[in-house]
Amino acid sequence: MKTLLTLMLAVSLIAPSARAARRRAGGTPPPGDLTITFVPMAGESLLGDTLDVGSVAHRGDERRDVTKVTRTVGIRVTRTNGAKGVAALRAWVEAPDARVVLRVDGVVLNSVPRLIDSQAPLGAVIVHRIEIEVPVTAAEGAVLSSIRWEATTGD
Repeated sequence: MKTLLTLMLAVSLIAPSARAARRRAGGTPPPGDLTITFVPMAGESLLGDTLDVGSVAHRGDERRDVTKVTRTVGIRVTRTNGAKGVAALRAWVEAPDARVVLRVDGVVLNSVPRLIDSQAPLGAVIVHRIEIEVPVTAAEGAVLSSIRWEATTGD
């Protein structure tokens, strides 16, 4: 069994760019800032804001040209004032590594923000699937890829 990469996916689960898209006009107070919280799912663990997937190894008995690793993480978007509603959730890869393909819920990520959920209910934990795909021809070595997240509302 040959280790392709030691892949530590540093999922940037702290989303400082989470914000309301715009404020309401007039005398209505702003609805409150958005926060994104990451919740470990059964069998998964988070160390702060990092999801460590460990070593990725291709098994010689598989007849594939890629090795895939899948993890799940729960994401909760909330307003600081507790108000309900929905938010659009986007993700992108900061400093992509050409040796791997990263997907969230089947959406391939790159350096441009991609829509992951257009109607994420505020306050609810929604489970998202993170997929890491590594070609068997990839050079060995550590990969630190950060997935950045952003939540916006139409308020």
